[in-house]
Amino acid sequence: MNEAIELLREIKLKLEEMDRRLRRIEEELFDELGEEELKELEEDLKAYKEGKLELIDLEEVEKRLVQS
Repeated sequence: MNEAIELLREIKLKLEEMDRRLRRIEEELFDELGEEELKELEEDLKAYKEGKLELIDLEEVEKRLVQS
């Protein structure tokens, strides 16, 4: 029983460490974006929500690349 509890503690610590790392990565990514890039992302998100943004899946991209 103690082994299971210890294993769960280790898993919890690893998950907390992964969470900290992911947060740091997110912060670094978004800190590097300039105002213009953030504005572009906001506009794309708005267009997507309004159904005005054309989305293509990877298979379609591959087909278009082969055709050109």
